[in-house]
Amino acid sequence: MLPLWIDTDACHDDSLAILMASALPYFNLLGISTTYGSVSLENATRNANSLLTALQVISVHVYPGKEKPTVGLLPPQIPGSGLRGSGLLPLPLGPKQPDQSALSALSATIQHFPPQQVCIACLGSLTNLASLAVNHPTLIPLIDVISISAGVNNCNLEADPFATNIIMNLAEVVKPHVPPGSSTPQVLITPPQPELRLTPERLERIKRGLNLNKYTVFRQMMYELLTFYADNFSTEICDPVAVIALLPQRLGVYAGLDICSDGTVSVKEPEYLWKLILESIEELETGEL
Repeated sequence: MLPLWIDTDACHDDSLAILMASALPYFNLLGISTTYGSVSLENATRNANSLLTALQVISVHVYPGKEKPTVGLLPPQIPGSGLRGSGLLPLPLGPKQPDQSALSALSATIQHFPPQQVCIACLGSLTNLASLAVNHPTLIPLIDVISISAGVNNCNLEADPFATNIIMNLAEVVKPHVPPGSSTPQVLITPPQPELRLTPERLERIKRGLNLNKYTVFRQMMYELLTFYADNFSTEICDPVAVIALLPQRLGVYAGLDICSDGTVSVKEPEYLWKLILESIEELETGEL
């Protein structure tokens, strides 16, 4: 299994990525750190806790990270963009989490595993990861792959340009602090995927299953979250792809993706990925984890 840490602003398509990381047998979800985005850090942390509670994933802890960009102002806060936003099913509040910051929790997790084992999926701004690189540069070569979701209109990359520049130039940032010849993690970047649109037909599959004959509160929750996202943000998703992109790179598992030499990820076979999405929902719905 792939040891995975998720860094997220915990909005709607992030929920699908966290679901897949929790349900698919390829991943060992180690922890979740939160950051700001179209919601505040406080709301992102609450959303992540609520989602894990709804998914009945009780072994994964959530750690709050940076509440604002390294330089500049917060991105616009969008009403209703949290998981408990207007028109969405209310989610239960998660249990109280350990009193530990995202930076210390992630640092301890990386050091707990052998070098080049832990992968990180960044589904929000890159502020938390840049803080790790600046404050603990010797830990960066211990990371295997960093998979970044660019977000709608590159919003995740543009939320903190200073942090994004650090991550895109990791080798130069850590070079003065690590032994000569130390390698830096492979960096993957997933832009929004036109081939993976949230069409009405695909949303109906999420709501009612492969045979279109199921209806549960869990499916209704996922359906409403993603419908809200499609109606208010974009029909294209990239956060789940950023998680799944780790499979071919780390485990050699075919995932219907094309990964270019520069690390850019695109969907080659969208129906294969939708199959993984539906399988994830089936797993968590039936409790077969």
